[in-house]
Amino acid sequence: MLQASAGNLNHADVEALVNTVNTAGVMGKGLALQFKQAYPAMFRTNEAACKGARRAVGPGPYHFLQGYGAGADDPKKALKLKEGAVEAALAAFGADPALKTHVDEVSALIEGFEDPYGLELLSSVYWVMRHDHAAAESADAAVAAVQAWNPRKKHTLKAEHLRSAWDRLHQHQMLFNLQPDLQPA
Repeated sequence: MLQASAGNLNHADVEALVNTVNTAGVMGKGLALQFKQAYPAMFRTNEAACKGARRAVGPGPYHFLQGYGAGADDPKKALKLKEGAVEAALAAFGADPALKTHVDEVSALIEGFEDPYGLELLSSVYWVMRHDHAAAESADAAVAAVQAWNPRKKHTLKAEHLRSAWDRLHQHQMLFNLQPDLQPA
């Protein structure tokens, strides 16, 4: 449900705040600037990712998909790779071996969790692990934290699946710094 309100967005009593970003790594005005000021670690992470992507594939813009996600008008239209997209991605990997290593690590992490449900499991458990020390130390605490998030998550995300996601994140903990660092400044 949408609801209009006034005040400081960073103090809103909501489950999540979402800030869309551009591929330039710039957050110079409006809500983006407010997010940058309130969450400087998030800004630095986004800025570094954008710089790394530009370094890997050169100056943009890059449009490798065609279909609804590329601006077509039918949400049921299938997304397809444009001609040359695979070659461009392989060239980017060749230009930056660290990029390929990182993609391989992420691919190993999400193996078996590639669908929207699986990715929600991983991202939800990861979020609570980053923001709740007990959730980082205990699968049961992580399950409880995710299921307390909202009624939809409690109903949809099964405890055994959340535990599997917690196990997977712990198996790959060398990829992540699980210390909370995304709190507002």
